[in-house]
Amino acid sequence: ISDDKAASMVLDSARRAYSSGQFDTAVQRFGEFLSKYSTHAEAPSASYGLGLSQLKLRTHASITAAVTAFRSASGRMDFANRPLALYYLGVSLRDLASSTLVQKVTSGSDNRPSYAKQYRQEAARHFAGAADAFVARSKKSAPASAPAVHPDIIWATRAKSDQCDMLLRIGQYKQAIILAGTLLNDKQFGPQAIYNIGYAHFAMKDYLPAGRTLSKLAPFKQTFGPHARYLLARTHH
Repeated sequence: ISDDKAASMVLDSARRAYSSGQFDTAVQRFGEFLSKYSTHAEAPSASYGLGLSQLKLRTHASITAAVTAFRSASGRMDFANRPLALYYLGVSLRDLASSTLVQKVTSGSDNRPSYAKQYRQEAARHFAGAADAFVARSKKSAPASAPAVHPDIIWATRAKSDQCDMLLRIGQYKQAIILAGTLLNDKQFGPQAIYNIGYAHFAMKDYLPAGRTLSKLAPFKQTFGPHARYLLARTHH
């Protein structure tokens, strides 16, 4: 059996394991491929698959491993799915920040908030990079049956929305307002943008614009609706 055939068999088994929800097995198979065929043309794809599999395991160690895998995949400029690798690198760093904050303190000093902020800052940068990469890719190809909005533009908007969330979490409120303002007219992400703007104004103690903005979300049936209602009540208070 040739090396290419053997490599394809390992990679195919990894992808089948992921598709069937066997994420532990997928991690093992993708890892096996990368250890044996690190210079193979499909290595970036295997790193990407490994990152997705590690994210599904939802442990602190697996999320950390996902960051490493997505860094490798997104570092290859010739990787067709580099925009997605950048996006999920942002996702894994965001999840790593949350996971870090719930870890037990094992030393005299608690550095978890500092590390979490660093992860979120980096996540914001990678979400921004993903948005740019999606836009660039959208200009190179059109889908077979042209939808109203190119799928890559939808992904770019999603990445910007996630970037905005990270900006809020690291206290860059003015930047969050500016970025969210570019998403207000988007049907899918517009309500989230309104919430983000209202949240940012509230955090800066600009209560009048916060109240006016958050009121637009009534009757608050969004997933973030209860918190938006709470913030609105706080502005009145």
